[in-house]
Amino acid sequence: MPWRDIHKFRKWYNENKVRIRAYQEEWVKRNRDKVRASTKRSYYKNKAKRKKAYDKLRYQALVALGRCCFVCQVRQSLHFHHLEYFPDSVRHMKPHRINDGEERLKEAIAHPERFVLLCIEHHMKLEALKIKLKRGLSQFPVELQRKIIEALYNNRLF
Repeated sequence: MPWRDIHKFRKWYNENKVRIRAYQEEWVKRNRDKVRASTKRSYYKNKAKRKKAYDKLRYQALVALGRCCFVCQVRQSLHFHHLEYFPDSVRHMKPHRINDGEERLKEAIAHPERFVLLCIEHHMKLEALKIKLKRGLSQFPVELQRKIIEALYNNRLF
């Protein structure tokens, strides 16, 4: 039924919101196969678009952080190491969601001072040191992380 008056539609919708939601849930239960097929189709249909957008974001974040490992200047297998988390940063305490990576990249572009680029080797060494040194700390101090990274840079560790 086409609605010509948006105000009438909104009034009708608000009055029947619970009934509409119940009907939608019931329909989804009865038509699981259709829902799964539709979800799968749209997932694969948009996969290439999402990958292209992700790659573009990743490149922007890499450029913002120097495009090479802070310690050894390698340009391959780079990881974004989060130096510090803020309440407005990505939900680091909640379970991972599909677009958490994109949100982290957006944060790296907006706040490059919170991140440092490390190659896989130095990232693993830093994380191993953090685990050894943490012992009871709820959050690893940023200054200590910076000192460790500086020591890695000056070849005083490992």
